[in-house]
Amino acid sequence: KVLAPLGQGGEAATWLCRQLSNGRLVAAKVLRRPVPRLMISYLHHEVQIQAMFGEGHFNIVNVMQVALTPSHVVIVMEYAAGGTLTSYISSRIQKRTQDRKLAAAAASAAEASPSASAPPGNSTPPTPGVGSVKAKKAPRGGVLYVSEGEANYFFRQAIAGMEYLHNNGVAHRDMKLDNVLLDDSIPPVLKISDFGFSKGDADVNTFTTIGTPCYMAPEVTSARGAAGYLPKAADVWSCGVLLFATLFGKFPFDSAPSRDGQQQPTTVEVMNEIKAQQNALLARGGGDAESCNFLGVDMSELSPECRNMLRGIFDLNPRRRLTIKQIKAHPWLQVPLSPAFTHALEDLRSRQKAANKRSKEFFRVHGDWWGRQQMKLQMLLSAAVDLGAPDAPTIWVDLRRAAAPVDDDTVDDQLPRNLLSAV
Repeated sequence: KVLAPLGQGGEAATWLCRQLSNGRLVAAKVLRRPVPRLMISYLHHEVQIQAMFGEGHFNIVNVMQVALTPSHVVIVMEYAAGGTLTSYISSRIQKRTQDRKLAAAAASAAEASPSASAPPGNSTPPTPGVGSVKAKKAPRGGVLYVSEGEANYFFRQAIAGMEYLHNNGVAHRDMKLDNVLLDDSIPPVLKISDFGFSKGDADVNTFTTIGTPCYMAPEVTSARGAAGYLPKAADVWSCGVLLFATLFGKFPFDSAPSRDGQQQPTTVEVMNEIKAQQNALLARGGGDAESCNFLGVDMSELSPECRNMLRGIFDLNPRRRLTIKQIKAHPWLQVPLSPAFTHALEDLRSRQKAANKRSKEFFRVHGDWWGRQQMKLQMLLSAAVDLGAPDAPTIWVDLRRAAAPVDDDTVDDQLPRNLLSAV
């Protein structure tokens, strides 16, 4: 049952739906047929990765089923009720802005009060932030919209999900706020999504410039015709941008907004501008090791450990850049967090340990079944490049591990026949 729209992007629309069989809320990504042929390989890769790893890791959005109707392709995914990390931070920025306006109004009202109202001879100094004494201003450009502890909590999960992907030979290549979702837990569990740009063979040098410019590592923007880049190191850079944006509500490197009447810059122009910023701010080390001013932002509100880790991530040389393993061992990821964050992370680690064992056992027992499902998925998506016959039945490929037969020798060949007919 379709309940509400969740978003629209490119060729697809995503809807909130309820499964009638069990009442579970899911997200359904819907693409109209015929699907452009160039999209099929990206789509297949995205579904395959999320179906394989989403059920195996709590920080990756899971894909459960794919349907082919005469007019659409429907991808049924895990629903993350907390929305995107972008929305989460935007709400914090709005609240912080509103609080500051209220505080400024209160301070102005207090300053406007007649000074004669104070008792004569009162020599008690005023309380900071009350009356005529203004509260200490946050450093310009260094306002934290998410506390360092909460950002640490989210970042540990992002790194855990990225490490899982890298250990399985996959690079994400488009890690950003819009592709990170949150569930409705308190505190929220982070979920990495949108694997359309992801790549297998994550240890192999790559020459494709792909991703979102303000999250791109400098070596990605100059990949063509050069020495290429290592996708894992580029993912680490993107994770650093994600952390910075979570803390400060803006990107460390970004193109200037176009003025009214100005032509929108091309993607190449945007990448060149961002790369120039990266070189200008980082080529000379961005200041001394103890400086609180880094990337043109006052970071005095951050701990020395956090500043040090950001420096290690934003290294122009990808071979010197911190690795996932080094980030996990970094002092900033060892600092004690609040009891709520600590308990949530311990619970995640415990559940993840059990999930890893289940995954290993599943693929040992049901590897052949999983291979057949992948073949069916490929056939289904290949058929989506054309419109289906109006009276053609809806064809489903179930990628849930619970759908695997108890006896893996049992083969359901009805779906392949339907798919062959569709193709």
